[in-house]
Amino acid sequence: MSPAESIPHKTVLLIDDVEETRLELAASIEQAFVNVRVVSVGSGPEAYHRLSQERVVGALLDRILSLEEDSASVFESLKERGIPVILMSGIHEDSRAPPPGCLRKPVHDERGRIRHDIMRQFMIALAREWALTLRV
Repeated sequence: MSPAESIPHKTVLLIDDVEETRLELAASIEQAFVNVRVVSVGSGPEAYHRLSQERVVGALLDRILSLEEDSASVFESLKERGIPVILMSGIHEDSRAPPPGCLRKPVHDERGRIRHDIMRQFMIALAREWALTLRV
């Protein structure tokens, strides 16, 4: 048995209304951590449905889901279910700092490439919050 096989499998729920963001973040998280699987959905109702099928260690929730959906109610519902939630935001007044209580979403630079400095901070925050094992 390899060392990676001895680490228990963990599932993270990713809730973001932008499909491109979901795909990119899910792939990055699964690459960054040992034995972590990401289930990604685009809305609160989809999240509740998946939670009836999955056991998750935590949820990453976009601070602004859509004009039709209030992410605050999704946040409260997840917390009531005992699920640790990390809010993330890609919209900032000051491009260097996320809103209070939010993790800065890894954003793209002017050439469309993901900002690796922000991605690293993002992954370290997830590792600390949910006791995930980063790949070396």
